[in-house]
Amino acid sequence: MPATPEKTQQGPEVSESLPAHLVPLQAVYCNGFEIGMGTSDVFVVLAQNGRRLLLLNLSYTSAKSLSEAIGTLIKKLEEKSGRKIMSSLEVTKFLSEKKSATK
Repeated sequence: MPATPEKTQQGPEVSESLPAHLVPLQAVYCNGFEIGMGTSDVFVVLAQNGRRLLLLNLSYTSAKSLSEAIGTLIKKLEEKSGRKIMSSLEVTKFLSEKKSATK
């Protein structure tokens, strides 16, 4: 049974599983990204294993709303699991510290 969509502060629906009407959408998996901004919008380049896959342009309002919605989802996961998810920068720092400790 699909999860019930939750409303965030900004109002978009967020769901843990895709509703049936969204299934035909093309899926893209990424494990990296680049971000930047212009005078009127934000861009995100999604990448997989260092290979650029997709350019996403967002208005400032949409970018901020998306950022808040993703932050809320991650916070809920961390609270429910009792585990902190490390960011890419935290993983890099952790690995470099481990590597330095073994020398």
